[in-house]
Amino acid sequence: MDTHDKPAGERPDDTMPNLDLGETERLVARTPLGEHTVMGGECGDCSARMAPSRPVCPNCGGTNIHPAALDSLGTLYSFSVVHVSATREVPYTIGYVDLPKNVRVLAAIDGDPAELRCDQVVRLVPDTGDGWRFAPASVEEKDMR
Repeated sequence: MDTHDKPAGERPDDTMPNLDLGETERLVARTPLGEHTVMGGECGDCSARMAPSRPVCPNCGGTNIHPAALDSLGTLYSFSVVHVSATREVPYTIGYVDLPKNVRVLAAIDGDPAELRCDQVVRLVPDTGDGWRFAPASVEEKDMR
């Protein structure tokens, strides 16, 4: 029986309150080779991956989550140009990026919106002071996929 099918009170740690699911760690790290990578979590029970890492697995409800380096290349799933914002200069582009192993992240997207396409290969780019972002990948990077 899947954990989600169990009645309340029979799921792992169902009686314990969960920690705040907000970001508790940086989502971008450098590999030993100096490349940037998305950091997330991997469930030790079902191997599901997530970004950001969470205290509870969204797939099985388990709490055996450990840090995992995800990928720096992904596929642009969807994007939107934001024209109204109370907190930052507009316009800017945000989008969902699909990383390998069923991980989807929301991030700022660099590049001319007129040239962006869904299913386009994108790469993680260095932090520019206002968070992590993705940009269209080069031809060489696309060939690595």
